Amino acid sequence: MRSTILNLRVHLSAVWTRWLSFLGRFQKADVSLITDHDLTNLLKEIGQFNALVNGELRCAHCNTVLTFENLAGFVIKEGRYAFLCDAKICLGAMSSP
Repeated sequence: MRSTILNLRVHLSAVWTRWLSFLGRFQKADVSLITDHDLTNLLKEIGQFNALVNGELRCAHCNTVLTFENLAGFVIKEGRYAFLCDAKICLGAMSSP
Protein backbone atom coordinates (compact mmCIF):
# COMPACT_ATOMS: atom_id res chain seq x y z
CA MET A 1 0.00 0.00 0.00
CA ARG A 2 2.82 2.41 0.89
CA SER A 3 4.45 1.80 -2.50
CA THR A 4 1.19 2.65 -4.29
CA ILE A 5 0.84 5.92 -2.37
CA LEU A 6 4.45 6.84 -3.15
CA ASN A 7 3.95 6.07 -6.85
CA LEU A 8 0.77 8.15 -6.88
CA ARG A 9 2.57 11.10 -5.26
CA VAL A 10 5.39 10.91 -7.80
CA HIS A 11 2.89 10.80 -10.66
CA LEU A 12 0.86 13.72 -9.28
CA SER A 13 4.04 15.68 -8.73
CA ALA A 14 5.08 15.15 -12.35
CA VAL A 15 1.63 16.16 -13.60
CA TRP A 16 1.63 19.25 -11.36
CA THR A 17 5.11 20.22 -12.58
CA ARG A 18 4.03 19.95 -16.23
CA TRP A 19 0.89 21.97 -15.50
CA LEU A 20 2.87 24.74 -13.81
CA SER A 21 5.32 24.74 -16.71
CA PHE A 22 2.41 25.09 -19.13
CA LEU A 23 0.90 27.97 -17.17
CA GLY A 24 4.27 29.71 -17.01
CA ARG A 25 4.20 30.17 -20.78
CA PHE A 26 1.42 32.74 -20.53
CA GLN A 27 2.06 36.36 -19.85
CA LYS A 28 -0.14 38.34 -17.52
CA ALA A 29 -2.39 40.73 -19.39
CA ASP A 30 -5.23 43.07 -18.58
CA VAL A 31 -8.42 41.87 -20.22
CA SER A 32 -11.57 43.91 -20.67
CA LEU A 33 -14.92 42.37 -21.44
CA ILE A 34 -17.55 43.99 -23.63
CA THR A 35 -21.22 43.20 -24.15
CA ASP A 36 -22.74 42.64 -27.60
CA HIS A 37 -24.58 45.96 -27.33
CA ASP A 38 -21.40 47.81 -26.39
CA LEU A 39 -19.49 46.04 -29.17
CA THR A 40 -22.05 47.22 -31.72
CA ASN A 41 -21.74 50.77 -30.41
CA LEU A 42 -17.94 50.61 -30.44
CA LEU A 43 -17.86 49.29 -34.01
CA LYS A 44 -20.19 52.09 -35.10
CA GLU A 45 -18.10 54.67 -33.25
CA ILE A 46 -14.87 53.61 -34.96
CA GLY A 47 -16.52 53.16 -38.35
CA GLN A 48 -16.15 49.37 -38.57
CA PHE A 49 -19.74 48.21 -38.01
CA ASN A 50 -20.69 48.17 -41.72
CA ALA A 51 -17.40 46.46 -42.58
CA LEU A 52 -18.24 43.65 -40.13
CA VAL A 53 -21.83 43.31 -41.35
CA ASN A 54 -20.75 43.35 -45.02
CA GLY A 55 -18.03 40.71 -44.53
CA GLU A 56 -15.20 43.16 -45.15
CA LEU A 57 -13.53 42.94 -41.73
CA ARG A 58 -10.81 40.29 -41.48
CA CYS A 59 -8.83 38.68 -38.69
CA ALA A 60 -5.50 40.47 -38.30
CA HIS A 61 -3.74 37.15 -37.68
CA CYS A 62 -5.22 34.60 -40.13
CA ASN A 63 -7.19 36.84 -42.51
CA THR A 64 -10.48 34.98 -41.92
CA VAL A 65 -13.61 37.00 -42.70
CA LEU A 66 -15.05 38.14 -39.37
CA THR A 67 -18.70 37.92 -38.32
CA PHE A 68 -20.47 38.60 -35.05
CA GLU A 69 -20.25 34.84 -34.39
CA ASN A 70 -16.47 34.45 -34.75
CA LEU A 71 -15.23 37.88 -33.63
CA ALA A 72 -13.30 37.09 -30.45
CA GLY A 73 -11.70 40.40 -29.65
CA PHE A 74 -9.35 43.11 -30.67
CA VAL A 75 -6.13 44.75 -29.66
CA ILE A 76 -4.99 48.28 -30.32
CA LYS A 77 -1.62 48.37 -32.04
CA GLU A 78 0.00 51.64 -32.99
CA GLY A 79 -3.32 53.45 -32.59
CA ARG A 80 -5.19 51.05 -34.90
CA TYR A 81 -7.68 48.33 -34.06
CA ALA A 82 -6.60 44.80 -34.93
CA PHE A 83 -9.59 42.42 -34.81
CA LEU A 84 -9.12 38.71 -34.16
CA CYS A 85 -11.27 35.64 -34.79
CA ASP A 86 -11.96 32.86 -32.31
CA ALA A 87 -9.40 30.38 -33.70
CA LYS A 88 -7.05 29.19 -30.93
CA ILE A 89 -3.93 30.39 -32.71
CA CYS A 90 -5.44 33.85 -33.19
CA LEU A 91 -6.53 34.07 -29.57
CA GLY A 92 -2.93 33.30 -28.63
CA ALA A 93 -1.81 36.14 -30.87
CA MET A 94 -4.01 38.49 -28.84
CA SER A 95 -1.62 38.24 -25.88
CA SER A 96 1.56 38.45 -27.95
CA PRO A 97 3.50 41.69 -27.85
